[in-house]
Amino acid sequence: PEAVPLPERSTRTRRPTRPAQTGAATAAALDEPPPRSRLLWLVPAGLAAVVAVVVMIVASGEDAAPGASPADAGPRRAVDAAIAVTTVDAGVPVVDAGIPTRATDAAVAVATPADAGPSPADQKRARAKELLAKARKLVADDQAAAIALADESLALRKSAEAYYVKADALRRKGDVGGALAAADAAIQLNSRYADAWKMTGQLLRDQGRNAEAREAFATYLSLRPSSSDATWMRKYIEGGQ
Repeated sequence: PEAVPLPERSTRTRRPTRPAQTGAATAAALDEPPPRSRLLWLVPAGLAAVVAVVVMIVASGEDAAPGASPADAGPRRAVDAAIAVTTVDAGVPVVDAGIPTRATDAAVAVATPADAGPSPADQKRARAKELLAKARKLVADDQAAAIALADESLALRKSAEAYYVKADALRRKGDVGGALAAADAAIQLNSRYADAWKMTGQLLRDQGRNAEAREAFATYLSLRPSSSDATWMRKYIEGGQ
């Protein structure tokens, strides 16, 4: 019997057909969490990214020349602002770091009047008062020293008080003319200095210059009407001795 030839088989392999997925099956596939193996390789990848950022920050800081200001170092990333190393005493302004400097960090210190200390005029005034206080303490016991101290005080600063202390020392020493001149100088500086008017009246009365003495006592009483000397002074002004 004749051989019946078999039909030729195709050498192409057929791809297995995938059953069509329904809409519900597709949604379920999308909601399905990724396999655990896929999550594990994300961890080292994240660490590598962090290390890379740190390396970039360090490298950008090393690129700047030593002593150069941030403006000379070229553009900085926003991350560089987190590393704030300020050298205020070197006089390098850190502008792009966004860190406010304190007033005490200023390179130029502006001296205030309190920091500058007392002025020369204040020093002379203080010294004059110091000398006058010493002169007052010596009037009764050492008139010569009191007069010298009063003159030193007057050389630094003219004051009615210093002239009065000098007049008192001169009166105690017996120099009536010098005492009158010093008392008059005190009145010229301060016409309302009652003690100087009283001393002038006493010195004039001792010299027998009663009319002038009454005028001096009257001025004194106008300044100090309630003085303990008011009674006898009024009697003297009225013509008594």
